[in-house]
Amino acid sequence: MSTRTVILILLSVAYLVAGAGLARLNTTVFRYSDRLLLRKILNVVFMPASLILLSCLALASIPFFWLYPERHARLFDFEGSPDQKSALAEARSVLRHKKILRRLAERLHLASHTGPEWPPKL
Repeated sequence: MSTRTVILILLSVAYLVAGAGLARLNTTVFRYSDRLLLRKILNVVFMPASLILLSCLALASIPFFWLYPERHARLFDFEGSPDQKSALAEARSVLRHKKILRRLAERLHLASHTGPEWPPKL
């Protein structure tokens, strides 16, 4: 027998043993009331945690899109002519090298705008 065949046989035996063990564990160790209690605990802990995490990610995305507008997909990316697509690519390549402090100063009108205008007038 090849090594691959032996590994497949061992994995299938392990799968069958684990499946039988889980089925026995499900019926004997955890009663219905225990599963309900576990579900309530998980709901109390993970639902607020996931809502807080997703809210933080949503709030963090606002300044990201405000500072990096060239990272949005534009209609010209999908339906534009080759000239429009190349103009977008050229503007994005120039804006890619702009530092975050410079972007912030420009958005707050503390510094004059440098580089190509965004979105490019096509």
